[in-house]
Amino acid sequence: MIENIKTIILDVDDTVAGKWSEEILPWRKQRLAQMREQGKRIFLATNQGGPAYRIVYEREKNALASVYPTLMNVLNRLYLVTTDVGAEKCLVALHPGPGEIANKLFADLQMDQVAVNIFYKGKIETCWRKEWRKPGREMIWEIMNQTGTLQSETLYVGNEMTDFDTACAAGCIYSDTDEFFFGGQ
Repeated sequence: MIENIKTIILDVDDTVAGKWSEEILPWRKQRLAQMREQGKRIFLATNQGGPAYRIVYEREKNALASVYPTLMNVLNRLYLVTTDVGAEKCLVALHPGPGEIANKLFADLQMDQVAVNIFYKGKIETCWRKEWRKPGREMIWEIMNQTGTLQSETLYVGNEMTDFDTACAAGCIYSDTDEFFFGGQ
């Protein structure tokens, strides 16, 4: 299966790096280096709704704000992970998902209807639109558009049901994290 793949897109948390950590999990760098040597393009795609929660809680003067990362914390962490594993780029959905936090955030900012992208150090591309959030397909399609690869040439690697649902929505091939890193594809 892997021989026909041109682009590999990986989830970040608990797939490439520890959850909310810059620490790369075992064998990730080696496996991704092998894939790059075979001419595969490597990208990361992740949901990171924490900054939205922080913004809302800071506005409300709620002590919970300190539990969530700032946008700069997220951007810096993902930049380190992206460069450490040799990925070309990391796409980040910042939308917090459905619910009260999203309603509060976007009621004032009115950002839900527009694409507010942040490009950080040439490696990180973010979007606040809910359509980018996995299990939606938009983030994956954006990578396929940027690389010019077809769905049948794109592999999405993740560790949660949301990742499987994302691959299905995008129409690309899916591999579980353990299968990809330890299954010898």
